[in-house]
Amino acid sequence: YELELDSHQVKRILYQAPQVMNLNTEDTLKNKINYLQSTLNLTNDEMKRVLTGMPTLLLCSIENNIQPKLDYLYSLDIETKEVSEMILLLPTMMGYSLEKRIKPRMEKLIQAKVPVSAITVALPVKESYFESWLKGREHRAATGQVRQKHARVNKTKRREPAMRFVEEFIEEAGKKETNATKDGRIQHWTRPRK
Repeated sequence: YELELDSHQVKRILYQAPQVMNLNTEDTLKNKINYLQSTLNLTNDEMKRVLTGMPTLLLCSIENNIQPKLDYLYSLDIETKEVSEMILLLPTMMGYSLEKRIKPRMEKLIQAKVPVSAITVALPVKESYFESWLKGREHRAATGQVRQKHARVNKTKRREPAMRFVEEFIEEAGKKETNATKDGRIQHWTRPRK
């Protein structure tokens, strides 16, 4: 096929959406793939990621399902590139209900002044977790706290206990006679106990 899917990708698509075999290749499949690629400015590799991430997208109607969701996202002044990135990050977002899931959560994100790209985190979680997650985001925004993905720990503080042990060991080893052979290898060693 034109997307050059490998055997694992084809297997995943057929396993998740076997109905694809009944679709007309020229009229249906090709049109959907071309529509998504052109609307979202996706490369072939990106399109493969979207299709293997949500194979049932090929079964969705453009007019009744895909287009209304994209229209809604664009109506929020989200750029095509950002919409593409969201879909690449969470291809299943196109499978959620526009009225019951996407719109309500997006509106809550906007009210809380949370970046709209966070919809990729907000959509798949249960309602109770979403509410607590959103409160945490609101609190951090209100207090000016920024969550760091990888907090850096002062390396010297992290090394202190280990370095202290090594220094003590070297100090004690210098005081004691070693059990070394003539060629300098240690025959027997025991860890000093405190």
